[in-house]
Amino acid sequence: DILDETASTEELGKPAGSDRENDKMTYVTLLGLESAREAAENHVMQALAALDHIGLEAPRLRMIAQFILNRSH
Repeated sequence: DILDETASTEELGKPAGSDRENDKMTYVTLLGLESAREAAENHVMQALAALDHIGLEAPRLRMIAQFILNRSH
């Protein structure tokens, strides 16, 4: 949702802004761009904290969570 608003068509591999143009309900349309970013960060932090809580190192899961949060395409 965030990438559709912030990345280029070339980065996305689809027309940028297509979610908005198609009136698709997304986190960005519900919350706004900055609040959607904050929500994504909060969800990743909660997921990582849950791994810490159960004592699971899970480096690949942690890497995937960070990738999802920071990806550009």
